[in-house]
Amino acid sequence: LLYCVDTEGRLSILNRQGRVIRSFVVNGAANLALSRTGNIIISGYHNPYISIYTPTGELVRRFTKGHDQLCGPVGLAVNKEGHIFVGERRGNCVSVFTEEGTFLYR
Repeated sequence: LLYCVDTEGRLSILNRQGRVIRSFVVNGAANLALSRTGNIIISGYHNPYISIYTPTGELVRRFTKGHDQLCGPVGLAVNKEGHIFVGERRGNCVSVFTEEGTFLYR
């Protein structure tokens, strides 16, 4: 499957033939990654938070760094332990979270 976000804020899931099998709107999406559990992790440069959706488009949770806001999230990655790495442009750093949204370190 191929997961992509367009400039209209729509996330589409395509099959091997390139046909859209599911599509839903995600606000301000610019980056995406898949969690170990199959959920879709979304960040957007203008959003100070991370959103996690099920493959059917249901919002599971939204989180940030607590009192600190994420500063221009520009990249996402997930490691084999399921930790979410968020590159922050304006913060010039990488923040790490659990899939449940717990901030681990920066």
